[in-house]
Formats: sequence, structure tokens, C-alpha cells
Amino acid sequence: RADRGGGNGGVARRPGARGLPPPRRDRPVFLSPRRAGAITEKDSILVADFVNTTGDPVFDGTLKKALTVDLQQSPFLNVVPEQKVRQTLQLMGRSPDDRVTNEVGREICLRNGIKAMLSGSIASLGSHYVITLAASNAATGDNLAEVQQQAASKEAVLDALGRAVSSLRGRLGESLATLKKFDKPLEEATTSSLEALKAYTLGEEQHMKNNEVEAIPFYQRAVELDPNFALAYARLGTVYNNLRETERAEQYRKRAFELKDRASERERLYIVSHYYTDSGQIEKGVASYELYRQTYPRDSIPWNNLAVEYGRYGQFDKELEYAREAIRVDPDNSFPYNAAAMAYLATNRVDEAKATLNAALQRHIGGYLLDNVLGKIALAQGDRAAQERGEDEGRKRPTEKMSLTGREGHM
Repeated sequence: RADRGGGNGGVARRPGARGLPPPRRDRPVFLSPRRAGAITEKDSILVADFVNTTGDPVFDGTLKKALTVDLQQSPFLNVVPEQKVRQTLQLMGRSPDDRVTNEVGREICLRNGIKAMLSGSIASLGSHYVITLAASNAATGDNLAEVQQQAASKEAVLDALGRAVSSLRGRLGESLATLKKFDKPLEEATTSSLEALKAYTLGEEQHMKNNEVEAIPFYQRAVELDPNFALAYARLGTVYNNLRETERAEQYRKRAFELKDRASERERLYIVSHYYTDSGQIEKGVASYELYRQTYPRDSIPWNNLAVEYGRYGQFDKELEYAREAIRVDPDNSFPYNAAAMAYLATNRVDEAKATLNAALQRHIGGYLLDNVLGKIALAQGDRAAQERGEDEGRKRPTEKMSLTGREGHM
């Protein structure tokens, strides 16, 4: 989900780049009246699925992912994690893979006390495309901000979306200072290829379900389509590291590091942190994760991955501290429950490990990581039947080749 590094403040931009007026050939931006302080740093914003009336499937899911990545450059905006959305859909009696329409999104917001919802649409206008973003108060339906941009071609859609997001962030109350520092053009923060972003989006869907093996072909397709797609290489490095295929992990990790400046600030921090920790440069890695955590304190990734690192080197109190904070930040993500349970097990607090796993199961989240810990608990308690049940569940997933001996659980 994610990282941001370096920032673009002070770098001269070409005409038409994000943050500057578009050249005359571009269509004008249409803005709703500004409402100062539309949201605050304490508020969350839910991103609904795009309405795509173009008939081109490449935009399905892709523009939502691009919009989310762009919004997540901001330390000010708190985008509701995908895991939270999937969890709430299940509680609503729906499939976790259901589309989040405006109606469904509004119910998700009301159930979770989320203030704002962001809806997007793309439509054809002759040979052009019209992109509209509209933020609304989920409880009242009142408009908070609306932005519209036109793209002269399919290839220009991501750039137009990026310009729209820049305008929207300011209208929602973000300061000019953070906008200037954390506003890399979308095609540089991710990729300029819609097809590559489509493949990456499908990989992310599998990765967030803990389906690591199933995610690999999508990430690989993304880097085939765009050999400079830094975050797709980083995800491949993470997935292969979790699967203990260290040579492949190192290959992709190095390539992501080489391309780290072709990523947003959050993604750059993600890439750099993984590169250092996974290559054994622990002090640099922990320092990078700490910077990541301080810059984006509402992102569970640095909290979780720091927990894993501390656990790997026997600092179980710190592992538990950071894992608990990751759970607080994102209680619908299975990774930090694994780290917390592992910390409890390492200090012979088996009952607390089981309670942690039960808390995850009560939220209808699971995966191979939690199956691993359940197997460890059964082994520690001499419960052979429970251990065999856990192993049977794990064998249903190709990722179970990780075995029951490791403590990997990086995001």
C-alpha cells in the first residue's frame, strides 16, 4: 500500500506539471466553492469505486487504485484501508469483493463513523475523457468539494486524474506546505501505463488477502508492461521474501531500490526500508521505518514491519509494542495480529497469543500467517489434533510452503 519518500518541494516543474496551471491546450478545471476545513486530520475518507461509462475495462479498478495511491501521498488525509472496507462488507452480509457504490459506501461510512466519502467517475466526450471527483459528507450528503478535469487522450487520463487530486486535496483543507512537498505526479509516483497499473491493482487485491502466490503473476505482468514500475518490483520483493525465496526477493528488491526516486514519498520509504532490512542492514532499515512511521503515523505498514524486525532479533517487548500499535491503526489487517501473537508465544504467554488470534477471527480476518501461529500454539500445547487441522487448512493454500517455523509477516 505503500510508501512516500523524498518529496518534490523545490524542484522546478515543467508547464502542466502538478501544482501549476495547465497549458492552454488543456481544458479548464471546474471547482465547487471552497469550504475551508472540510475535513480535519482526525477524519477519515472512504474511496468508492469509480463509475466507468466509457466501456473500456482498463479503467475498472485501476483509477480507484491510482486515486488511492495519489491521496496517500498526503500525511493529512486518512484513507480508509481496503481491509476495513472488505471487513465491513462482510458484516453487511455482502461479498468482500462487492463494488463500493455510492449507496454502499455511504453505509460503510455510517457503520464506521467515517466522515467523508470520495466518489469518482470517468466518461467519454468525443475523443476526450472527463474525470470527476466529488467528496461528500457521508452523514448528510452535503458536498464538500468537487473537481473535474478533461484528458485529451487515454494516455493522458492518469495525468488528468493527478491534477484533479491535487486540486481536491487543497479544497479539503490540506496545507499548501504538505501539498508542495508530497505531491508527485501520478505517472511518476506509480506508472504512466494504465495496463501496468491494472495488473498491479489485481496483484494488490490478492496480496491484501494474503494470497501471495496468486499475486505474483499480476505483479510480474506489471513490470513487464512498465520496466520502471518501482512499487511493483518492491511488492515482488516483499512477496518472495515472505515465501522465503531469498534470491528472487533480492533481485526485485534491488531493482526497486534503483528506481526508488520514481515513486511517491510513502512508496519510496517503503522501498528503502525493505531494501535495508531485508539485506541485513538493520540499523538503516529501522531508521527508515521510523521515518516512515513518523511521516505517516496512520499507516500500519511501518508499525507492523518494525514489529517483525524487532521480533526477528529477539526484542519481543518491542515487537509486541509495535504490533499492538499496528492493530490500533488498522484493526482489520491480519499481519499485525500475527506479529503480536508471535511475540506472546516467544515469551511463553500462550493464552494471550490465542486471545490475539481469536480477536482477529472475530473480525473475520485470517490467512496463512494466522494458520501458522495456530499450528505453533497447538504444537506448544501438545494438541496434535489441532495442529493437524491447522496444517490441513494451510495446505489448501499454496503459500503454506512457508512452513510452521518462520516468523515472516512483512507487508
